[in-house]
Amino acid sequence: MAQYSPPPAAGPAGTRPGPVTAAAVLLFVDGALAILGALILFALSNVAAIFTVVAVVYLIVGAAAIFAGVQVLAMKASGQRVGIILAAILGVLSLISIAKTPGTAVVQVAICAFIIWALYTNKEVFTG
Repeated sequence: MAQYSPPPAAGPAGTRPGPVTAAAVLLFVDGALAILGALILFALSNVAAIFTVVAVVYLIVGAAAIFAGVQVLAMKASGQRVGIILAAILGVLSLISIAKTPGTAVVQVAICAFIIWALYTNKEVFTG
């Protein structure tokens, strides 16, 4: 019978943990959905001017979420900070809409909570 050495205790240096990769992908998805929502709100902006303001906010948050996802994949500390802040902002925006669409708002809050958890608990892998 062949003797195998035990597996290494940790991955090689510079390896991205799975939850960090998942958080980056979820930031991409959140950013894309925020931009899509902004485009829909721009289409509704002829109904009321407040839709234009909300659309601009969603457009900025969506673009920043995609930027944070790229930075998280590169394991930059700035991406971790921006990702946590944007997940908190998107979570609050989802809580605002929980009365109108409770199903999707609860899922969005759970996704934002996972992003915050994944980025905060793996803070040692991010570099300056």
